[in-house]
Amino acid sequence: MMAALSYLFRYYVRSYRYVAPLIVYMTVIIFIYGVVPNPVLSSYGLTSTVLFLVMAWLCFAYIDVEDRTQQTITVLHLGSTTKYYMAKMAVIALIGTILALCTAVYPVVFGKFSAQPTAEQFIVGLVSHVLLSYLGIAISAIFTSKLILKLNYSILGLFLVLSISLAGSGITERLPDQFAFVTWLIPPSYRVMAMLNEDADIDAQEALMTFAAVFVYVMALQIMFLRWMKKRLF
Repeated sequence: MMAALSYLFRYYVRSYRYVAPLIVYMTVIIFIYGVVPNPVLSSYGLTSTVLFLVMAWLCFAYIDVEDRTQQTITVLHLGSTTKYYMAKMAVIALIGTILALCTAVYPVVFGKFSAQPTAEQFIVGLVSHVLLSYLGIAISAIFTSKLILKLNYSILGLFLVLSISLAGSGITERLPDQFAFVTWLIPPSYRVMAMLNEDADIDAQEALMTFAAVFVYVMALQIMFLRWMKKRLF
């Protein structure tokens, strides 16, 4: 499996499909922290949202980077389509984790905040970045060309889902009580955003429930994705 992870990572690096999203991401982060001082949690809320969108972009460019012949060879080497896509998700998740860690650490090291964040604030910020990066990946993966054949439909669908996710708070506030269950179908990035934008001490139980909602949503999407791709690889 380690050989497969190394191969998939190197193949992606040689594709250069990551260049544009990473340039955009670094530019936005530098712009956000270009003026100091910044509030801790709301700044983390903004940068984790940006990472959510950028990881969706990265994954969209990554998930179908190999041609079909090379995919066939890799699947035969690994023995199953499930292992193949688990390895692909592991590679892009590692990239998301590294970006999340760098984004959370950067403003602390270079004194971009109005006050030194507490350990609790840093952990909440870091976990928010990591989970939202995974959420962006999980959402983007289901718009692979293996499931949605036309590129314009894939892009439109991904854009629509990401927009709904970001506008989740406004949508849930306007839903009638009888449709309250719909709030659990909306990707929960808005829950993390709302929690961090309070910019006050966050209750531990609130943070755990919010993170649990994101984690469960990511796992559900990943399970769905792996099951669908088991039948739709070729």
